[in-house]
Parts: sequence; structure tokens; C-alpha cells
Amino acid sequence: MKVEPGKDGNVKVSWTNPQVSGEKTVTVKSDTGSWRYAAKPYSQTVKVAADKSKVTIANAPVDSSRYVVNVDNAGGTTATATGAFADAAIEPYPACSVIWNGDNVTLARPETQDWRYLYMTEKWIGENGKAAAGEPAGC
Repeated sequence: MKVEPGKDGNVKVSWTNPQVSGEKTVTVKSDTGSWRYAAKPYSQTVKVAADKSKVTIANAPVDSSRYVVNVDNAGGTTATATGAFADAAIEPYPACSVIWNGDNVTLARPETQDWRYLYMTEKWIGENGKAAAGEPAGC
């Protein structure tokens, strides 16, 4: 079995048809065993005709979460593959998640689960740290 998760949310699944004939059931789902992604589970199941050996499943996550794919042959065996969905989620860090207390700053954990680095650039925005006219004041 071959699984190709795309950044467009399409997951292409292909396989070699077994000797047993019959309709296939293909399931793509989130690996909810991962605590990081269990809050937003994804699952899609499609039926595929006996003579077909590939399918594209749409609307999959693009957040690099883990997946489990099963191809179940009617009356035969089930093939399973695991991996990670494509990573195309780009979410800016929200300004309202930054809390200033004097010279100290507290950063809330981002909603996006796969953050590895957070770079912060300090920018002087006006007298005494107040936003200059026309500048956004935050969230």
C-alpha cells in the first residue's frame, strides 16, 4: 500500500489488489492515540469497486498530525499504513497571547500543536510603550 498525503488536503491511497476479489473499504483517520491531536479527530471511509486499486480522499488535515490508513478487502485481509498528514498549517502567533508585566513577558502556548520555534522581535512602538497613532493595540 502507498499513501501520499497532499498539502491540498487530498490523501492518495493505492495498493496492489489481492487474489480475493470484492469491494474494498478504505478508511483514513487521525491517530487519536496522540494526545496532541486527539481533540480534533478526523475520519473518512469510502467504498472502492473490486477492480480499482487507488482512491483519493479529500478534506484531510494538513497539520502534520499522524494518520492510520486501512484498506479492507471484503472477505480478505486488511492492510494498514501509518504516517503523518502533510504540514501546510501556517498560523500566526496572536498578539493577544502576549502578556506584558513591566519588563517581563509571558507567552501563552500557541493553538497550533506542531510549533517548534517561536521567534520574537521587539519593536519600539511609541513613547512609554504605547501604540503610536494608527497602530493596532492588540487583539
